[in-house]
Formats: sequence, structure tokens, C-alpha cells
Amino acid sequence: MPHFGIKKDSHTTPFRTVFNASAKSKGHKSLNECLLPGPNLVELAYHLLIWFRLNEYAMLADISKAFNRVLLDPCDAKYTRFLWREVACRALTFAFRVVVFGITASPFLLQQILNCHFEREGRPDLAKSFYLDNYLSTFEDVESMRQEHESVNKILKGAGMPLEGWASNSLVFDSEKKWSEPVNVNVLGLRWA
Repeated sequence: MPHFGIKKDSHTTPFRTVFNASAKSKGHKSLNECLLPGPNLVELAYHLLIWFRLNEYAMLADISKAFNRVLLDPCDAKYTRFLWREVACRALTFAFRVVVFGITASPFLLQQILNCHFEREGRPDLAKSFYLDNYLSTFEDVESMRQEHESVNKILKGAGMPLEGWASNSLVFDSEKKWSEPVNVNVLGLRWA
């Protein structure tokens, strides 16, 4: 798979390597053309954005390197090979052991794994709070928000998918030093004000 780097103003991932699974070589299909995308299990962004504004209190976070936490079956890794140039004239071949962001099936695989963990923990309702690796939720009171914060954190830490970059409009959580204020925070691409 061809790849390139993107430098980004981000405290969690300042540099990201992007792989192009839609690239074709002469006379061959791309990896994405050979994969089934699976059904769309991802919540619609505008539903989440409307729901996010329903109550007085809100919080959000991201699953840390979400796609890199979903393991591939070792027999499938050969399909995710790529070249990496170590020095000017020598290239090494590597293969992913995790789901690659940019593969057509990645959103389905991530959401299906989240759904399985939520079902196992008796909280299938949490699936509606996720848009890929973005968690967002809304609450009528701070105590409900605190309980949900503990619950979703516990479930996802147990699944090996910790949440980071927490933000809330409640000053109660500021003392915990985990939260950033919603000023200059984006919610699915829109500025949270």
C-alpha cells in the first residue's frame, strides 16, 4: 500500500502515516476493491450532533489510536504489506497486525467490536454515543455525567481501548485535571462553543 505522512497540530497524534488502500497498481485491483465493507453500523453524525445539544451538560472523548487496537487475524496480515525505506537504496517489507485506517472495512470492524464489548457489559445503549472513535454524550445533571464517565471508561479500558482528550462544559470536572474546557474543542468537525 502506498503511504505518506501528515503533520497535524494535535497533542495526541502530531504525525500520522496515511495508507492508501484504494491505490491500484497497473492491471491489479486495489485492496479496498477486494474487501467487503460490511454493513454501516456507524451512527449518523447529524443525529449525534443534535442529540449532543439536548441537555445542559455534555462530555466527549476519543478512543486512543482506535484502529490500531483492533487486531487482524495473522493469515490476513499479508494483504496489508507495505514498503518502508530504511536508507536510500534499501526497502523493507512490513505488514500490519492491526486494522488499517483507510481500509473500506475499518469502520465496520471498529463499530462491531465496540458493540460486542457494550453488549457483553450489558450496555448496548453506549453504541449510540460513538461516531467511529469519537465518544460524545449529553446529560441532564452532573451526577449522571460522572457515573457515565466512570462506566464508559471502565468498559473501554477493559476492552484495551482507553479514552483520552476528555472535554466537558461542567466546571466540576476541571479539578480532576483530565478535562479541557470546550473552548477550541471540535465536535465531529464543528467548533463547540
